[in-house]
Amino acid sequence: MKYALVFLLVLASAGCIRQGGGGSPTTTLGEPAPTTPTVEMVSDTTATTSTTLEEVEEPDPTTTTLRVDASNLSACMGVSDLPSRDECLYQLAARTKNTEVCGRIDDSNKGLKCRAMLENDPGLCKRVDVLEDRDWCYRMMAFKWNDIGYCDMIRTQQIKDKCAFDYVKDKKPDPYRCFQMIDARLRDECILLHVGLDRINPRLCHLITDPELELECNQTYIHG
Repeated sequence: MKYALVFLLVLASAGCIRQGGGGSPTTTLGEPAPTTPTVEMVSDTTATTSTTLEEVEEPDPTTTTLRVDASNLSACMGVSDLPSRDECLYQLAARTKNTEVCGRIDDSNKGLKCRAMLENDPGLCKRVDVLEDRDWCYRMMAFKWNDIGYCDMIRTQQIKDKCAFDYVKDKKPDPYRCFQMIDARLRDECILLHVGLDRINPRLCHLITDPELELECNQTYIHG
């Protein structure tokens, strides 16, 4: 982690990454810095897209695939397989915004996530005692509250990287996040994304480890 922070500081001091901020002109990645360095400032209100609850209401990735249509409570309760029944109830609660349906879920951790989703309460995520379930709960909170800080509370690295990547892709760009990702594929896609957004200089396309993505970066933003 110490070396990663040093690397990020070197990139920033070299003018390789554009920073969000408050309206000043920008220095470009890899280019000579002007006599008086300035930083482009980006308003949070324009850079962050508002999110509705529906954007995070998706099938729980930690359970089996739903095999019945969650059209009503009786249909869900008629499912004999407990994981499938719980997923049916979870989806029904998400659609009806009814926390009482969450109480019908047999899996206590899934029930807490269900309540967290409807009550928008990250404190309920903390009470989930299965690590992966808790991590997905925090991922949901990051998008509900428009706060990437919840991604940092995720302990499973793969989920943490995915949370951060989805956030900078769909909500608010942050080139520094790319270099904190352990997943090489997501890091490469993150760099390519920010090059396209003019937040990372195309001269850093060579940092992309995937040959196809590096070629795409070079051809699109350097030789294109």
